[in-house]
Amino acid sequence: MNRSAVVLTVTAAFVVAACGCRRGESYHDGLTVAVSIEPQRKLAEDIAGHRARVITLFSSGGDPETYDPSLSSLMRLSSSDAYIRLGTLPFETNLLERLDNMLPRTFDVSEGIQLIEGTHGEEDHDEAGHTHSHMYDPHIWSSVRNARIMAANIAAALEEIDPDGKDYYRHRLDSLTTVLDSADSLFAARLKTSSAGEFMVWHPSLSYFARDYNLHQHAVGSENKEISVRKLYNSIVGAQGAGRTVFFAQPGFDPPLVSTVRGNVEAYCVDIDPLDYDWLGQLTKAVDAMTSAPGN
Repeated sequence: MNRSAVVLTVTAAFVVAACGCRRGESYHDGLTVAVSIEPQRKLAEDIAGHRARVITLFSSGGDPETYDPSLSSLMRLSSSDAYIRLGTLPFETNLLERLDNMLPRTFDVSEGIQLIEGTHGEEDHDEAGHTHSHMYDPHIWSSVRNARIMAANIAAALEEIDPDGKDYYRHRLDSLTTVLDSADSLFAARLKTSSAGEFMVWHPSLSYFARDYNLHQHAVGSENKEISVRKLYNSIVGAQGAGRTVFFAQPGFDPPLVSTVRGNVEAYCVDIDPLDYDWLGQLTKAVDAMTSAPGN
């Protein structure tokens, strides 16, 4: 087990012990909270503990940026006590517009996060030749530093929904913050001492991770995923020429095409899933790749 995994495992064990979490504990008064994606559910459960059940609208497969919730998901959402939305995904805005009166109390975990612009959506150019995008990067959870803000927002929402649990939620938030601070410090130290500074990824899902540690992300795929093998190959070869030797492939983003290309370029290819429930484990995997790739 590498150093990152050891530290994070030990720290996580400390949090479980400190919070006194036990399997089989009943949920507080049947309180149910809905969230948008699995990484968000992990954060919410870390804070809610046994006092609330957390359900996810988008749980696996597909692309949350083009997701259209099913009728069963909408019914579960409308019967929840609160909806703690990510605040950056298109389907969330659609829900607010379509359901309005049917939605439970709604909270936004992106409040206080400095959003990145220019990685998604259509771009235009001003008279000075500068490029502008009108969409913010939605992947705010791919950052330990953002996660601290998200966790605090989740705790505040739970306190408002369930005032009797205020001390409980704050205790768990403090413990979770200890884990996130440890992970952030470890990631920063490891990446600072390595020569890694560039990486490739199919879809620009690690923008906030890159910002945290002064890395450069090069997205080699296409927003609509319609790209030829040759175009993708040329994109990766060009990125390699700029010194980017790590390529993060992601589930759901044209695996056959990615497999074809990864077999024809000299890059350290690693599979990561930014939408995994264990989002921190996935970021740890990314750091491990950045610091263990040949030449780093």
